[in-house]
Amino acid sequence: MFDDVTKTLFLGLVIFLIGFLYCCFKRSIKRPMVLAGIVAMWLLITGILSVKGFFTRFDVLPPRIMFAVFPMVLLLVYTSISSKALTLAAHIPQTWLIHVQTFRIVMEIILWMLAKQHIIPEIMTWDGHNFDIVVGITAPFVAYFCFTAKKWGKNVALIWNVVGMLFLINVFGHGLLSAPTPFQVFVTNPPNTFVGYFPYTWLPAFVVPCAFLFHILSIRKILNNA
Repeated sequence: MFDDVTKTLFLGLVIFLIGFLYCCFKRSIKRPMVLAGIVAMWLLITGILSVKGFFTRFDVLPPRIMFAVFPMVLLLVYTSISSKALTLAAHIPQTWLIHVQTFRIVMEIILWMLAKQHIIPEIMTWDGHNFDIVVGITAPFVAYFCFTAKKWGKNVALIWNVVGMLFLINVFGHGLLSAPTPFQVFVTNPPNTFVGYFPYTWLPAFVVPCAFLFHILSIRKILNNA
């Protein structure tokens, strides 16, 4: 059974990200509540399926958790190439897009707590192959020195964003390859199945895509001098 404190922290993080998205887009979208409604509906659908155990099947192809991941991948690809997404991002301060990545410190603490409860394998934490906390720790420095004090060039922020995305891909890859799927590479104890259970299904279905989204928007703003 998942620890109530860990669940509360994670749910608080999800709520924070919803609020942050609303604050980001309320000035650039005529009806920001529509966006909030879409996000809420996505979380509701994936949450209900998670509670009902839909995502706990990792022994089928494709693993059912991919039904929560694939739509987010399509959305991120669209954000990467859409001119409309760049227009919306123009109203979001660069410092916001970078500072918000500090939420990854909290996420890494949550993962560490789950590992200490033997709910997830250590490979998913900073004791294993997860270096994501570095992004969270360095975010305030990049935001300040690149865009507030302007002592560092924008290329520093660009490299930082790219590295941050590579760290996310690293974590996602290790998570996928250590899950008990037909193409499992890393055998772990306990098995890496926690994202199949509520509320942690929202990690690949919402939290990780948010981190990617902020990186993508920040990179596009830098490249377009927006």
